[in-house]
Amino acid sequence: MRAISIEKAKPGMIVGKNIYNANGSVLLSQKAILTERYIDRLKSLGIMALYITSEYCDNLVFEDVISEKTRNETMAITRKSLKALKSSEKLHVRKVTDIIDRIIDEIIGSKDLLSSLIDIRALNDYLFSHSVNVAVLSLMTGLHLGIQQQKLRYLGMGSLFHDMGKIAFDNLYKNQDEFIEFEEQVKKHTEYGFEMLRKTEGVSLLVAHIAFQHHEHFDGSGYPRGLAGEEISLLARVVAVASSYDNLTSDTPAKPRILPQHATEYLTVKSGTVFDPEVVKAFISNIALFPIGTLVLLNSGERGIVIKSHKEFPTRPLVKVVKDHLGQRVNPPFDIDLMKSPTSFLERVLEEEEI
Repeated sequence: MRAISIEKAKPGMIVGKNIYNANGSVLLSQKAILTERYIDRLKSLGIMALYITSEYCDNLVFEDVISEKTRNETMAITRKSLKALKSSEKLHVRKVTDIIDRIIDEIIGSKDLLSSLIDIRALNDYLFSHSVNVAVLSLMTGLHLGIQQQKLRYLGMGSLFHDMGKIAFDNLYKNQDEFIEFEEQVKKHTEYGFEMLRKTEGVSLLVAHIAFQHHEHFDGSGYPRGLAGEEISLLARVVAVASSYDNLTSDTPAKPRILPQHATEYLTVKSGTVFDPEVVKAFISNIALFPIGTLVLLNSGERGIVIKSHKEFPTRPLVKVVKDHLGQRVNPPFDIDLMKSPTSFLERVLEEEEI
């Protein structure tokens, strides 16, 4: 399967991965055949992208660093928690810490995997899915940095709730014009989130400071206080990188998603100014620059699909070649491991129609 923009979805395509809402209910199931009605419904719900099956990717095994069950349960808990905090109800801290511990355990159990799957959600659920993605990415980074267990729990909770101040703004991602219009006002979400969390029973002040500081920049140019370097909590510095990456690689009305390798290039360029260089280095080591299923053009002119990423050398994946340099189908397809073929390299990522 491979991810495509909803604008490129056509009747007859087969859904490659379940599409859920924030309650964990299936909006459209895997193997469903798209119709005009389904496509229109997905668009009306604000689904910006989806996975489809591909003749070139049917036999590929896609593994996420956490299970679909855990991801869905985390989404539901995050949604309930943010709504409870918004209405000043009691937060079930134990449920949050339990799900964070499960995420940590699953990440440790999948230590050889790189983060690669795009999480497809309805636009109205963006805040919740973004929060879960940032938590997973932050915890992967925290483990790589050697952050100890209790602080990992704080990191997990803080990353889940880092944007909770945005619940003060309705329909935040409704359309591009409204997003731009309220952008300055929305900056206050760091203060709103901090105030809500610091007053919540059972929540550490370290968690509240993640919400407060995740838009501070390493060079002091961020907000709300203009903190710099180690004045910013390490946990907040981790969440800053994870949150930026997830925003860059997700579709919103404000902008389309960009490819993982371009997002990591952005993080690298901003390393030392916006982001902590050591955190960026740890973060990128857990990201698949060319996720499984990516269609690619080799420097030989051959075209193929990435079928495995090498964690230590993410720019040198294993590629299954399906077409030769003339664009003719190769039968049978064959593998080129760029780790073992130093003269071969990736020219660029291809769209479905280009292969």
